[in-house]
Amino acid sequence: LSRGPKWRLAHLRIQGCRLDDACGLRPTLRGGPPLAALRGLRSICLARNRLRSQEAALAGMIELPLLEKLDLSHNRLERMDRAHELLGNVSALDLDGNRLRDAAGIDRVLSLERLSLRHNDLRTTVAVGGLSRLPLLASLKLAGNPLAGRGPGYRLAVWDACCDVRV
Repeated sequence: LSRGPKWRLAHLRIQGCRLDDACGLRPTLRGGPPLAALRGLRSICLARNRLRSQEAALAGMIELPLLEKLDLSHNRLERMDRAHELLGNVSALDLDGNRLRDAAGIDRVLSLERLSLRHNDLRTTVAVGGLSRLPLLASLKLAGNPLAGRGPGYRLAVWDACCDVRV
């Protein structure tokens, strides 16, 4: 890619546009995913759409070496178990308001510093226990999950499960 306008675009927001899994974010017969061509992106917001599959939501992200912040909040994502394969340098990930039942895959994105999982379907400390493997994680938000409905003691239970992570 030349260092033309595509390379210089640093922030992209496609919020509330009713994007779904068939919207064209995935690779096509004509080429790879469209986001992969925007190699200079540092942040992407795809919040408040209708994305259901991680394949559509994360299409082309592996081609974005400068990507630091990703907002996929308020979609319909149920799993992110391939996140670690596609989000190498992301330090801030917002997955609020999805349908996640666990942090599988997310718990292996070693560059994460800030993670928001508010208002998902996380029910047990086991669902988030793997986050203890994230060496840089400094902020974890879990409010609005069934796990948090246990009352004020849920923070201590998560702390025990995640040892070194600040909740």
